[in-house]
Parts: sequence; C-alpha cells; structure tokens
Amino acid sequence: MGQGNYYQQPPPRQQQAPPPQYQQQPPAYYPPQHIGQRMEHADIVQRFVAILIDAIIIIIPVAIVIFLLVMGTNWMEPDPNSAFDQTGMGFFSGGYLLMSVLPVLLMLLYFVVMEGGSSGATIGKKIMKLKVVDEQYRQIDMSKAFVRNILRWIPVIGTIVFIVDVILIITRDDKQSFRDTLAHTYVVRVNPQQFGQVP
Repeated sequence: MGQGNYYQQPPPRQQQAPPPQYQQQPPAYYPPQHIGQRMEHADIVQRFVAILIDAIIIIIPVAIVIFLLVMGTNWMEPDPNSAFDQTGMGFFSGGYLLMSVLPVLLMLLYFVVMEGGSSGATIGKKIMKLKVVDEQYRQIDMSKAFVRNILRWIPVIGTIVFIVDVILIITRDDKQSFRDTLAHTYVVRVNPQQFGQVP
C-alpha cells in the first residue's frame, strides 16, 4: 500500500505588535486662530483710555517742562540777525523749533521704546492690561513699534491717521487700526503675568 500524500498546514503566522503610539507634542506656539480665541482684541474705548492715561502721565508733563524751558530763555524773541526772523519764518528758529519738535521726538521715543521693549506696552496700556503683538501674536521689535507710531506725530497727517484709526477699530472684527495694518500688529488684552512674555 502506497504512502498517501499528507497536507501539512503551515505554522500559524505570528501577529505583529502594533507600532508604539507616540504622544503628540504640543506645538511650539499656538496658531493665530487659536490665540485669537483666547485673547481679546482691544476695542476703541480701551485703547482711548490707555492713550489718555499716557497723556496724563507722560505727554502733559513733558510739554509743560519744554514750555517752561523755552519761556525761561530768550529763544522766543525775534533775532534780527536770524535769516528765519528776517524772512518771517521765525517759527523755525530758536524756541519755536525746540517747543514744537522736541516734545514730538520725546513722545515718539517713549512709545517706540515701551511698545518695542520686553513688556510690549506703554504705562497706559499696562494699566488697561493691553499689549501690542504682531499678527502671529508674538513680541514686536523696535522697528515695528516705530512704524506703528511715527505717523501719529506728524502734523496734519497724524490727525487724518487718527480719524482713520478710529473708523477701522470700530468697524473691523479684529479691531486693527491703519497704523496696525502698516506694522502688521494687533493690540490685545492680556493677563498681568503675560507682560514681558511671548504669548
């Protein structure tokens, strides 16, 4: 009797273990849409109160000091030897120039240094819990702070820019002013402990 052909079943295949599940790491920074949900953009009232506080604390005292400095000298008196006074352009000479230009330079320096510094806010903004950030909600540098502040201190142009800023802050959902658009910045409300920190 011949030997039959026996079918041998192959050994069962071992199931491979599933690859280990790695815990997903959080992103290094929150995308703008996420931060926009947890940070409130400052409205026109909050920003107006902040600038009013800055005016009371900084702008008015500086203007008074400059005025007293000029009035305590003879710089305001016409100079017959000055070409400006002889041509009727005395505004550009002596105390007139100091009184008109120096306060503007000091105020521009104040806003640029404070907003471009580690806190990202002036004294008025700190009191109102406001902070200037870029469009990715990160700390801004001095160059962005300069761009968003230079126009407000130019005569006539500053007034026009102020009116446009008010309209845009009221009408835009992100409350971004014209100056913010130029500098690619936002003004947001933050907790006191967030000053000096990159959100």
